Amino acid sequence: MTVNWGIIGCGAIADKCTAPAMKAAGSAALVAVMRRQEDKARAFAEKWEVPKVYTTVDAVLSDDDITAVYVATPIHLHMEQTIKAAESGKHVLVEKPMGLTSAECARMIEACEQNGVKLAVCFYQRFNARHQKMRDMIADGHIGQVVGARIQFGQYYPETEGSWRQIPEMGGGGTIMDTGSHCVDTLRALLNAEVDEVLALVDTLVFSYPVDDTTSMLLRFDNGVQGVVTSYWNTPDVNQTSLNIVEVYGTSGQLVGSPINAKNSDGFLKAYTTGEWTEHYFEKNTHAALLDAFAACIEHDGPSPIPGEDGMRGMQVIEAALESARTGRIVKVG
Repeated sequence: MTVNWGIIGCGAIADKCTAPAMKAAGSAALVAVMRRQEDKARAFAEKWEVPKVYTTVDAVLSDDDITAVYVATPIHLHMEQTIKAAESGKHVLVEKPMGLTSAECARMIEACEQNGVKLAVCFYQRFNARHQKMRDMIADGHIGQVVGARIQFGQYYPETEGSWRQIPEMGGGGTIMDTGSHCVDTLRALLNAEVDEVLALVDTLVFSYPVDDTTSMLLRFDNGVQGVVTSYWNTPDVNQTSLNIVEVYGTSGQLVGSPINAKNSDGFLKAYTTGEWTEHYFEKNTHAALLDAFAACIEHDGPSPIPGEDGMRGMQVIEAALESARTGRIVKVG
């Protein structure tokens, strides 16, 4: 099945990641893009050879050629645009985080269910090949009983005029909402477990914008595993890639994954199992693999590859972390 896609919000993330994936995925055809600034929309369409250009959401949703929409606008618009898309009969892939609050996420889920359309959240790190290898090794018991996990996601994001991510009303927060949400979801997926409790520090240490640039979270999962998340907007890039590392520790081994290029690969996993270290290298496939999985769920009326409930649960963890940072207490999730 080929899914005809329309992009709502053809900005940086769509240009960098999703549009090229739509061109690469065998299941996808990018047929329309939308942005309020027509000149920018047309430039995007010309770059990616997209036949249709729109400047309003309603125009995209009125196009009968479009099967699904990818919502990549600022977070405060996600709920309204997802509900409109559902009511127009379009399947929805929405960027992370799914909404400003878990209550918004619940309304988005309800709208998609009531209108019989599929909803997926773009936590693409679940389709990262090294993360899938780590998940399988954990599930198969290669490192014994898992006792701890740590994930770090850092980048340099100074004050930028007009950046919606640095405006609380538009983005909901800083690094905790942006890279922090990725970290929480990745650990949930790797461990196949839910977060029960959170203790967090959420600060702005370097920049002057009114959102956080530094976040640390201590997570207790429902299977007893202790997790650590650190997320920064004030650290330099390393080897031309955002500093991103995942470590998982078990009673008989450990796993360390990183995107740092090694042997010209797009990902690296070092595993200690059966008393020795092994190395694994991977090719990039995250967004294209997610698009293919979403197309399959539409074609076969199956479960979403990353359902809205996962987006809502992740937001509940973020909300608990923000409450913990305010109160200095451990907070239950949900």
